Amino acid sequence: MGSYGAVLIDSSTYCSYREPGTVEFYVSRARRPDQAIQALTQKAIAMFARAALDGTRFRIHEFSVGCGGFYPECPQRVRPINPLSPFLESEVYRAEIAYMSYDDTKAVYYCRVPRDEAVAGLGEIGLWAEIIQSPLPFEIGTWFLHTVQHFPVITKVHSMVETFRIELQFA
Repeated sequence: MGSYGAVLIDSSTYCSYREPGTVEFYVSRARRPDQAIQALTQKAIAMFARAALDGTRFRIHEFSVGCGGFYPECPQRVRPINPLSPFLESEVYRAEIAYMSYDDTKAVYYCRVPRDEAVAGLGEIGLWAEIIQSPLPFEIGTWFLHTVQHFPVITKVHSMVETFRIELQFA
């Protein structure tokens, strides 16, 4: 198995791979650190359609963060989001959303990871919604992953308090 490494130099990411038993060190220049990507899950899209058809209602009020969302061999590169997945790739912390604000065009969620929690390399965050009204009584009170965001790795240590801001635009 080879060894991997990444170094941030002048706002560029250099990823390297070394074959075992070789002396050469292959270095390939990657592009600048990726931008965060965000997507609704297929379940969220289905729930929006159901809201229009049968009156199903849900409320976003929890979030989770995880250690997935980036490539381990090059942590400044963001992995594509799987909108069919019902979970984050590697959830390490979940809590209530600290603060929400709404207007006619968007909703903004502030998600706070406190000191001594989720001490890891973070690369994904998800918003969780609870079904509060449904024509199917067994659905009421159940949760689903609504929105997922992947971003280049953020290394969180014990003394850090990390706050994520997620904005959803209304169409």
